[in-house]
Amino acid sequence: HGQAQMIRFKIPENNRLDGQKVMAMARNISGDVLVCAVEREKQVFIPDGNFELHQGDVVSFIAASKAAKEFFERIGMPNKPVHNTMIIGGGKAAYYLGKMLLDMGIEVKIIEMDRKRCRELSVLLPQATIINGDGTDEELLKEEKISKETAKVVRSSQISWFVRSAVGKRMKEAFVLGTLHREQQFVMSIDASERNPAWNQGEQILVQGIIDAFWEEADGLVLVDYKTDHVKEGQELIDRYQRQMHYYSQALERAYGKKVKECCLFSFALGKAVAVEV
Repeated sequence: HGQAQMIRFKIPENNRLDGQKVMAMARNISGDVLVCAVEREKQVFIPDGNFELHQGDVVSFIAASKAAKEFFERIGMPNKPVHNTMIIGGGKAAYYLGKMLLDMGIEVKIIEMDRKRCRELSVLLPQATIINGDGTDEELLKEEKISKETAKVVRSSQISWFVRSAVGKRMKEAFVLGTLHREQQFVMSIDASERNPAWNQGEQILVQGIIDAFWEEADGLVLVDYKTDHVKEGQELIDRYQRQMHYYSQALERAYGKKVKECCLFSFALGKAVAVEV
């Protein structure tokens, strides 16, 4: 069928698509194209089968090269392949669409308001440009360039290291499976003597924190914490954070009733994960 591509075109006046519903277009003209978006009067729609097309609409669709060529022949128009695209919003659908477009060789730019989600997408789609901003901001949408400040927030060689690491790949798989948890807050009580042997045994103290990331696998939980400390070797991080990771593991095991089978610190300075025994 040939390589798939994304096509963007404007429905001209008196074209046979004017007034057609998407499902009718699929039935009467071609069922081998997937309409992804329709731009109309500064609004962007994700159409369902009942969405009615009108002249002046800018339609984006995905199809194999041969199917796209035949589609345009049937409606009497030349085709124009899309080489880059922008997706407003960084939800699950945006992730899968972005991945598909990148695999097709199309440059992808995603605008997402949630800063944390931008960081996640930078890990999941390292080839895409992720912008932390308001997708309804007309000035932002008109801009063709990203500021250097924004670029530094969402892209870096350090993110690339993480993506290529074994931990990054496992985290990506967990995200797709829906078993990844991020920035999990917890509060738990521990015996005071566990924190300091000089304190009274039997007295309870509260420990609270935020776990960067963990995910569930068949035989237990995997815990990861990100560290930006400028260190020369992993043992420095272990010495600094082993107690912290011990508490994080305790909190997860109490909350989920599962064993934390692996625990690591991902060092952006070292570009690798450092295993921690807890």
